[in-house]
Amino acid sequence: LKGVVALATGGDLSVRYQAKSSDEIGQLGGAFNTFLDTIQQLMQQKIDEQKRKRKLQLQLLQEQVKPHFLYNVLEMISSLVQCGMSKEALGAILSLAKFYRISLSSGSDIIGIEQEVQLTDSYLMLQKLRYIEFMDYKIAVDPNLLNFAVPKLTLQPLVENAIYHGLKAKRPRGILSVSGVLSDDEAVFEVYDSGQGMDEAKLQELRAAIEHPEDAQATSHFGLISVIQRLNLFCGGRAKVTVDSMFGEYTSVRLSFPAVPLRQPEPSEGG
Repeated sequence: LKGVVALATGGDLSVRYQAKSSDEIGQLGGAFNTFLDTIQQLMQQKIDEQKRKRKLQLQLLQEQVKPHFLYNVLEMISSLVQCGMSKEALGAILSLAKFYRISLSSGSDIIGIEQEVQLTDSYLMLQKLRYIEFMDYKIAVDPNLLNFAVPKLTLQPLVENAIYHGLKAKRPRGILSVSGVLSDDEAVFEVYDSGQGMDEAKLQELRAAIEHPEDAQATSHFGLISVIQRLNLFCGGRAKVTVDSMFGEYTSVRLSFPAVPLRQPEPSEGG
């Protein structure tokens, strides 16, 4: 019994005393096993509670497509109509409809990478119409990736950061690119912008926030941190994020996570 107690005290709560008799030591060992069972159950309940709480928080964030984005796009469409640019206005309306159709996605938190790319493309098309004087973009994603799963709105916060903290902060005209490949059973994405970039101090601050996302929720990196947290919930903590940047030149954010096939919805009865 002494050895079991020592192991449990050292942190191994999976150990159990194997009673060889029903004497006082055997009874004490049985009580100690029950004690360990209770501790493990309470710890698991706490872990599950924290996971549920974090998931609810992140789902709420995930669904909060900023109201000012919709307001600004509607204003832009109104301006296009007033200027007689009906073709551009119609294109903006269609892009807006696709963006919100996918971002709502019947309440599902996990969507196909193909849908995520379409959502990101719609968002970028709208932003290019607004900021045509200083931004262009391109998207290149390996077709082999499209049937895998991803948390909804994984790429959108990254391209938003690239626009507002990269291209818009620098000007003149720059490029934003989104690429995705399947590599060794991992989905690998890169969001690159030729914008303002970061100096070494800001880059190190961002890398520290990525390393310890639990301490960074209130910082200016909240969008990126939320992406990391949702990816880690999705893939059991196996997401990897790296950031490279040079002030006045570029910023590159690289995400990688296990390629998980998208689960198809169950067929309805009689369907």
